[in-house]
Amino acid sequence: MFINLAQPARVSGISAAQNMMEYKSKYDNVWLEPAYRVLCHSDKLWRDYRHLFPTPQSALDIGCGKGQLLRTWGAEGINCRGVDFSDNCLDKDIRADYGHKFYQADVTIFDLGRRFEFGMCCDLMEHIPRALIPQTLKRIAAHCDTICFAIANYPSHYKGVNFHETLENKEWWKVHLCDIGEVEEMDCVRLGREVYYFMVNTYACTQ
Repeated sequence: MFINLAQPARVSGISAAQNMMEYKSKYDNVWLEPAYRVLCHSDKLWRDYRHLFPTPQSALDIGCGKGQLLRTWGAEGINCRGVDFSDNCLDKDIRADYGHKFYQADVTIFDLGRRFEFGMCCDLMEHIPRALIPQTLKRIAAHCDTICFAIANYPSHYKGVNFHETLENKEWWKVHLCDIGEVEEMDCVRLGREVYYFMVNTYACTQ
């Protein structure tokens, strides 16, 4: 059972013609494409750099996409949840086993009503319109004590649609992340791509 937290409210900062429901539909459509389901970056990051991460009792994957990390966390005995814009992002096998742990929501304004020891936010922030970055970070910090961010700085176009809306350098992102907590750069690499990795210990953010 999916828990739907989407709100069809108009949000400024996407474009004069779009609202968040139209933004959501862009991802609903792309997740129908098998070619877009090749890799789950968050699961690969967790597996490749497992030694850098804690073993939390609870964890939230923000922008969980295919949802493969939920299965990995579940196998480790971690009480996990995932949240994403799209209804249909989860892989079929993940939906069958972990659909009840998935929240469909606007990640710029979501509120699950609880906190988690750890959060994974991998390849999400660059998808968020620039004007909505501060509020999105505050919502993420309101849910997680410690968060790993992986943020790409390269264009991403699929069938003429741009998916990476905010492309900025490492220092720009550090300034914004420092608004929600203490920031530490992580020693991680994605071959052939410019991606920044941070671990953030959040302040008691409830905004």
